[in-house]
Amino acid sequence: MKIFRYSIIFLYCLTLSAFASPRYFLFPGEAIEFSSKYDQNLNIFGIVNSIKSSDNSEIGYEFKLLDRSNSVTVIYDSYLPELFGPGIPAVISGKFKNDIFVATTILLEFSSDFFPEAALNELKSYGVMIEN
Repeated sequence: MKIFRYSIIFLYCLTLSAFASPRYFLFPGEAIEFSSKYDQNLNIFGIVNSIKSSDNSEIGYEFKLLDRSNSVTVIYDSYLPELFGPGIPAVISGKFKNDIFVATTILLEFSSDFFPEAALNELKSYGVMIEN
């Protein structure tokens, strides 16, 4: 009987993991909550806003990454991609240092294969269409 119970539990967990949609990124609001619990690298997706040269570096930049209700302040100490600008959707890789997200990579071109359906619907509400 124990083997039967464990088999049922195993199959249940396997089914849940099979239908779970892997996420390549977090939205800014999720990233803020996530960063308070875990200290690790992550990818944040948002809409770029308010870009300015960083006071701390010759080639660094500071900008906001927005979702519907939250924003994350990002610093990036390298050259920005050519298409980077306000209103552009971006996936930013890096790590939080206090309340500032220190970016290591900026990705501007991506496929809808990386996005769960809920994220694609959220992007449509911003007027952003992601295609394959």
